[in-house]
Amino acid sequence: HPATRRHVRYRIEAFHRFLHCQEPPAACAVDWAHWKRRTLAVGAERQAVRLLLPADVAAVRDTLRQRADPADAAVLDLAVLLAVGAGLRASEAAALTLEAVRVARPVLRGMPTAQVLAEGYEIVLEIPDAKTPAGRRFLPLHRLLPADDLDRCLQFLRARHTAARGRRGAPLLGTGATR
Repeated sequence: HPATRRHVRYRIEAFHRFLHCQEPPAACAVDWAHWKRRTLAVGAERQAVRLLLPADVAAVRDTLRQRADPADAAVLDLAVLLAVGAGLRASEAAALTLEAVRVARPVLRGMPTAQVLAEGYEIVLEIPDAKTPAGRRFLPLHRLLPADDLDRCLQFLRARHTAARGRRGAPLLGTGATR
């Protein structure tokens, strides 16, 4: 049946992509396949995918801090932090509002990050609007980010809440005229 064949092909393609992403490209024993053709054609050459290392992320964040306006640098730094640390996509970052951040009032009032973690407070980022149901998710920042990055995130949230003056629909990562 054609629908069954399409489904099997889709599942094999998904499994192939999974295998291709599990190993560093040099050690990957799975050849890259060309899935857009009518017949499956496995390529002889591997496509190398450069991994983003912590040093690369630190270099990007340092560059942003040095070159951007201080207010914009904080926004861009948090965007990179959420993308790398929590898997946030660019389109999701653009759509975020203060309403998407679920955090207790004592945390927003300036509780130290060590105390936030010790007392079990949660800082959760909700991604409500996504293309697929699987894209709609909650990101537990208190579990995904290291303590120093979480501290930076909380400082940013506190400043953004103060600047928004109670407007829950204010953009979280807005810069310039969007503030």
